Amino acid sequence: MIDYNLSICIPTYNRYDYLKRLVDQLIIQIKQYNLNVEICISDNGSTDNTHLYLKEVSRRHDFVHCHFNAFNYGYDYNVCNLINNAKGQYMWFLSDDDLISLNAVLNISSIIKNNLCSTYFLNPIFFEGNFTPLLCQSLNVEIIENNNEALMKIGWLISFLSSFIVTKDIVCNDLGDYVGKGFIHTPIILESMLRGKTGIIDKGLLYARQGNSSSYNKYKYFGENFYYILKSFQKKGLFDDKTINLVINQWIQNVILGNIYIDKVNGKFRLKDGWSLIKTYNKINTASIKLYLYIFTPRLIYKVRRKI
Repeated sequence: MIDYNLSICIPTYNRYDYLKRLVDQLIIQIKQYNLNVEICISDNGSTDNTHLYLKEVSRRHDFVHCHFNAFNYGYDYNVCNLINNAKGQYMWFLSDDDLISLNAVLNISSIIKNNLCSTYFLNPIFFEGNFTPLLCQSLNVEIIENNNEALMKIGWLISFLSSFIVTKDIVCNDLGDYVGKGFIHTPIILESMLRGKTGIIDKGLLYARQGNSSSYNKYKYFGENFYYILKSFQKKGLFDDKTINLVINQWIQNVILGNIYIDKVNGKFRLKDGWSLIKTYNKINTASIKLYLYIFTPRLIYKVRRKI
């Protein structure tokens, strides 16, 4: 049953301070502009102040709907829980540590009201540390009909949760194949793109926090799992080889290499992670050659480079 124009879906776990700042801002905007929008939050068994805060905020505002898992069942389960409980025509996934412009909800509500696209992509502005959101002064939406063209424009950011708004009537029959990969939102988004047009929204509505990854085997997730998801859509013929390979190469350049560098400097990079990446990204091209160089360059060189 559709009760809202938009469900803002937030999976969370033990990030009370970040979550409170985001949700408080969302509530202000929804009330200020009297929008038909719900906030749907799934708490994955938090042990900090998250539970108490969500109980209170949902009691005070009837458009805030919270769901509490008894245990931390993992990120993928938490996202699926949001999809099952959301009651909006569109769903906007938001990471609990990101921020939005002071008029983001109003702008997005205006964009989706004509139901022109099955998927919308928000170009993020990345930030670190403390940051104060601003008003978005101008907005442009480019509507793309060709799925490969749209994915090429989005590139490696297809991995980024907060950038996507999708229609609620998503049915992904093979979703079980992706549970446990840590990127359950990516096949959901790709499926949504296949159902209609994609709207590419200019920067200015979304601010994405950097350097705040959770503790997990990131090379397992960033390497093998994300690669598996993209390749599965390529094998089904849903996106062409050129597009998928471009996204994979961008992923290596923008995500994996930076993580290797940081871990090498800090002495945390393990050789077995390197071999795992080589096994996954074994097609020789410019990006994979850079990957091999990063993996096998001695730590001392990275430390010297950092000092310079």
